[in-house]
Amino acid sequence: MKPQISQSRENVDDNFFEINGIYYKKNEDGKSLSVTQSRTKYNGTVNIPARVTFKGTSFRVTSIGDSAFEDCSGLNFVTIPDTVISIDDWAFEGCSGLTVVSIPDSVTTIGDWAFKDCSGLSSVTIPDSVTSIGDSAFEGCSCLSSVIIPDIITSIGESTFMNCSRLTSLEISSGVTTIGGDRMFEGCESLKSVVIPPSVCTMEGNPFEGWHGHLVVNSPSFSYKMMCFLMRIKTPL
Repeated sequence: MKPQISQSRENVDDNFFEINGIYYKKNEDGKSLSVTQSRTKYNGTVNIPARVTFKGTSFRVTSIGDSAFEDCSGLNFVTIPDTVISIDDWAFEGCSGLTVVSIPDSVTTIGDWAFKDCSGLSSVTIPDSVTSIGDSAFEGCSCLSSVIIPDIITSIGESTFMNCSRLTSLEISSGVTTIGGDRMFEGCESLKSVVIPPSVCTMEGNPFEGWHGHLVVNSPSFSYKMMCFLMRIKTPL
């Protein structure tokens, strides 16, 4: 369930507060912060600092929280500091004015729906530090043209690139072991081929459902039944 923002929480206690137009909440460790939703939508350029001081205490900013920038269509650019380790669920969903995102190499997880429907997003750099990409993370990013998935990533979620209609190049690096869920590439009409590297040994659901490009499988770990399924033919009894 998506978090709901209180319209009267500005600086009402020590757990939620605003500094220089950016809203924060304290994480469970009491020493770090997540960027959270604003009472009004963020717009223009937002530069997230690595640290902020509140009531005499300095805190590290370690995550972009659930729905932090959701539906901020006027957001054009955001600077994410290298203290951030997670971009959480719905973090930038619906930010249609966002065109470029640079994810620092401190980030290890990209949550479900994190950049869903960022229809203006044409370029995103996924650093080698990221180990997992959530369901529908880039679904509906219709201007996104190319993606390189780093070696360290072991799993890619369901519908991750669904309806990325201008995606022409996707490189799945050799560290990926699991391709998960259904309809990972549905609606990627410009994507003509996908190469499965030798590291992939597990396929969950049918990630290639709804996609009609050319599949190249270089993984000897794929079972015969999996291969038959991918080729859309019946497995002999």
